[in-house]
Amino acid sequence: MRFFIFLLLLNAPRAWSAHVTLSTVSFDVPDAVAAGNKVLVTTDGISTYAWNRLRADSSSYYYSYSFKLDNVLFEFRECHKVDIYEAFETYFKPSLAKSKELKNFEITRFQSTSNEFLRSSFSNAVVEYDKGMRKLTLLYTINQTGLFLVSIKSKYPAETFLKAQNNLDSILVTAQYTQAVVPQHETVIQKGELVNRTHHTTIKLPYYLATDFNNPVVQATPDNGFVVVFAHAEGSEIFKLNAENKITATAHHDKIIHDIAISEKGFFSLSSTDYNMLSYGIYPSLYLNKHNQNGGVELSQVVFKQNDVKLPGNQVFDYYSRDNVCLEIADTFGIIYMNSEKRFKDLKVLQSGAYKTFSLENGILKKGNEDLYHLSHCFAQASTHDSKFAYLVSLSDGIPRGVCLSKVDIAIAKDSTDTTSFYHHVLFEIDGTPGDNYVADTHFSEPLLYNNFLYVIIETEQGARTDLESNELSANRGHNDLFLVKCSLDSKEMIVKQLTKTDKIEEVNPKLVDLGNELLLIYSEARFDKQTSRYSFADKYLLLDERGGRQSILEEFNSFYDNEKRADYKMPDGPVNRDGSNLVKMADGSVIWVRLLKNAQEIEVIRFK
Repeated sequence: MRFFIFLLLLNAPRAWSAHVTLSTVSFDVPDAVAAGNKVLVTTDGISTYAWNRLRADSSSYYYSYSFKLDNVLFEFRECHKVDIYEAFETYFKPSLAKSKELKNFEITRFQSTSNEFLRSSFSNAVVEYDKGMRKLTLLYTINQTGLFLVSIKSKYPAETFLKAQNNLDSILVTAQYTQAVVPQHETVIQKGELVNRTHHTTIKLPYYLATDFNNPVVQATPDNGFVVVFAHAEGSEIFKLNAENKITATAHHDKIIHDIAISEKGFFSLSSTDYNMLSYGIYPSLYLNKHNQNGGVELSQVVFKQNDVKLPGNQVFDYYSRDNVCLEIADTFGIIYMNSEKRFKDLKVLQSGAYKTFSLENGILKKGNEDLYHLSHCFAQASTHDSKFAYLVSLSDGIPRGVCLSKVDIAIAKDSTDTTSFYHHVLFEIDGTPGDNYVADTHFSEPLLYNNFLYVIIETEQGARTDLESNELSANRGHNDLFLVKCSLDSKEMIVKQLTKTDKIEEVNPKLVDLGNELLLIYSEARFDKQTSRYSFADKYLLLDERGGRQSILEEFNSFYDNEKRADYKMPDGPVNRDGSNLVKMADGSVIWVRLLKNAQEIEVIRFK
């Protein structure tokens, strides 16, 4: 959606010079705005995947319009998300200063405005004051996950700030809301071996979702349907879809869901109470939740309790991204796998639980739920299981450093009174000195069980070519390649094979699944333009045999999502975006991939035969 600003130079007092249209909200601004003032217009949103660096890297707006008038900064934003971190960037709350200042913030006038749309959608007002700097932020709820944010900010005398509120009120009185129109999409034309083997469907959502978190949790149901969960700053949105890709149920969960596992009567989920930012002192509670068929929570039980520490020292909440906690169910038994560390002043690290076990009927088990020796400083976890074992894959920053596999015997776990993990194995070692190593730019796909082997695709700089940074110890040279790790389930055989080796191209976001007689690998090629400091992307795919040999040529993978020109996106930590869900095997043997489109109103379901 573009802004349409028509400059009508009128001489009459309070004449409107421009009608500003954001995405769904429009309003008029006075002629003084166009009379020599600097106007900043953002016509396109910036999307990031930034669980761990949200405040540093994420721009929590999709459309914005700002200007300076009478020594006051006015800013208008529309968010297609419930991410409001940027609305609360700073707080300054000295009791005396604030009580004296409240008379300069006329909040009630905005709550009782004559504009029916804004009066009914008013959500909150944030008052900030710091050494003469005043800021008022108004938040209006557009829909279930969208906000319209308005703020004024000035360090001039109170009279100036009060006059600015009069001007703001006159502007907001003109505000109108118009339901956004879902754009038409270009036709998807697939190439290569996947011709006639893919089907792309767009599904209209009942409300906007957060484009910053386009990494939904997706799991298949026994009836060939699936459950999709998107998270945002105020919880998670749950959608249940049938085999015809129709939404049959929706639900909201007030916590951030990290993983789900389907059960006979619904599904279980793991959720946390706060953002997952890798920082000492942040240790949110983690919950195991039991959901019914429609997504509603029937039972919730705490797994790790916030700030539950017996000895002094820092705690670190290490599952800082969605990938850092996982859940498996086999038979009537479940395993929660996570990394929550307790760090003490002597630098001793205690794993308060590498995993915990639970009964589908009775919840968390009191035995077999702690593994005192595991992996130090984990950055990611993923898991899978068969009828006998749960296979837990971690990215560890030390003791050891690398991608590691742990294997849990389900039968032992049911009866054990202490540790249940009896086998640890390093799949891929990572070099580097402490604090400066390749772990920071390493990611891996979901583990895949195929023909009695476990497969993982590792995206790393370890052994990859690079021309962006000459420092051999640099942690973020930004030039990853892909490696295939194939490990026998009895640990007697393992191979590592490099799949890509390119110059000036980075391979990221690998996804691996089996299509029966072959393996499908999908990933993104990222090309960095030094002149613009921006990445451009193209999705690619390969068909592989069970040894990792190519069964097809490297080909572009087209989709509605790819047609949206992702060069507009800003991505932190190099080009790490985790586009869409993992590749999920369905009950009928097909595979689906779910992606939130950039318009935030639709999801794309890609089904592979």
